[in-house]
Amino acid sequence: MTETFESIFKTYYPPVKQFAMKLLKNEDDAQDVAQDVFASLWPKEDVWRDNDQVDKYIYRMAKYKTLNLIRRRSLELSYQKTQEQDGFVRDALQHESAHDSVCYEELALMLRMAIDSLPTRRREIFKLSRYEHLSNKEISEMMNISLRTVENHIYAALLELKAVMGSLS
Repeated sequence: MTETFESIFKTYYPPVKQFAMKLLKNEDDAQDVAQDVFASLWPKEDVWRDNDQVDKYIYRMAKYKTLNLIRRRSLELSYQKTQEQDGFVRDALQHESAHDSVCYEELALMLRMAIDSLPTRRREIFKLSRYEHLSNKEISEMMNISLRTVENHIYAALLELKAVMGSLS
């Protein structure tokens, strides 16, 4: 049994790793994907034993695992950017200076005006997210739009607000 799997591994590991490398452009990530493919394949003996089309199964696994990694990284990056932008707005509104109350009121007014100037749908999504504290998933279900659309609107709103708030300093 192990000889058959070892033969499959030796035959397909290099091309699977190369395939992942072309998409990921990162040696470590490509190696992780290739290892994950074969770690997932090992317990599925019915798939790899006496199967002349095991290569198709392996490449399909590699494709999905690579795309899932790309999606996960993209979401992580989007989340990090959102967190950074949220921190910027929070810091701007909580900054304590000599003119605290006046500055705070001015900043709050500028922020409200900037939010009100957003396109209608973007403004609605932003307010649901930031003021109603709904999750992106809840907003997408409520508005019957994709989760990615919600993420894009929030990201764009934060960019616009950051530009407005940044121009004040």
